This record gives sequence, structure tokens and C-alpha cells, in this order.
Amino acid sequence: MKTIKNSFCIGVTIGVLISIFISMIFSNHEYHPTNPISTIGEWYYQTFTEAQIMLIMMILWGIIGILFQWGVKIFEYDDTSLRKRTLCHFSFMFLLFLPLACLAGWFPLKITAFVFFAIIYSFIYFIIWGINYLIIKKEIQQINQSLQQKTHTSKK
Repeated sequence: MKTIKNSFCIGVTIGVLISIFISMIFSNHEYHPTNPISTIGEWYYQTFTEAQIMLIMMILWGIIGILFQWGVKIFEYDDTSLRKRTLCHFSFMFLLFLPLACLAGWFPLKITAFVFFAIIYSFIYFIIWGINYLIIKKEIQQINQSLQQKTHTSKK
């Protein structure tokens, strides 16, 4: 329960920070927790007050935080190959993250926007995956070196 609460809070914090950053770049000195010209954003601004929109966004950002925490658990299963875990994680995260991104109003509900989102998601995913792979590979090499040194010293 504590991890769910922490993941929710981290998701909200990151969501708020990103929305502030995006508002500073794209809005005329106004804060928008969601894109007001996206399909969902237009509907939110026609249907809800700004406080209600902010609450909706905070709930969505929190759910995204929980999703990313749960997604990490896929890599804890050691009985499958790294390739299978990566494909499973990528698919799981994409299929659950896409509707949340739509509800958050991150892009218009158009095929070109979905394709663009998929390309950006894939690009960012595999950059992060590649960096993690290199870090873990280096850690494994260091562990192997220390084991080899211990083996050599114990033989003497």
C-alpha cells in the first residue's frame, strides 16, 4: 500500500512539473494542466471548472505513476529472457499508458497523433532501456571481476 501511495504521489509531482513546464513554453502566461486545444482538453474546458480539471489531471498523473511502478515488476521475473520481458513490458506499458495519455489530453484524437505518440513513446522507451542495459551490463562485469579476484586469492 505504501508503494502505491508513493507511486501515486510521484506521478502527481512529475505530472504537475511537466504541466508547468509545458504551460511556460506554449501558453500565454496561463497555466493549463492539460492541452486546452486537444480533443479531450476542449471537452474538459467546456464541461468542468479549472479546479475540477486539475483534480482530474492529478488523479490521472497518479494512476500513471502507479502504472510505471507496476510495470517494473515485469522485469522481476527471471524465468523468461530479457527479450520477452522487454517486449511484454513495452506492450503492457504502451497499451495501458495510451488511454491514460488520451484522457490526460496530451494529443488530439487523430490517427496521425496516435502514430506520432507511438513513435515518440518507442524512441524514449528504447533510449531508457538501452541506458539501463548498459548500466546493468557494467555492474555485472564488475561483479564478475570481483568474483574472479576472490577466486584467484582463495587458490593461493
